[in-house]
Amino acid sequence: MARTVVLPTLEKFVQSGLVMGAYAVRSWWWCGVVLVLGIGRGWIAQTAMRRVRLRDPPPIFLHLIRP
Repeated sequence: MARTVVLPTLEKFVQSGLVMGAYAVRSWWWCGVVLVLGIGRGWIAQTAMRRVRLRDPPPIFLHLIRP
């Protein structure tokens, strides 16, 4: 008798836990993607600026800066 009452509640608890876990993972995944994109963009911009500063920019850069 007790087992039949405990199992559905346990199942419901596990299901709600899985749903909450999925939402948490999804939100954390988005945070990670945004973080990686932000850091990556900043790093790419930094390296590009450093390269441009180190030597004369290639004609493509000049064309983009002064059309």
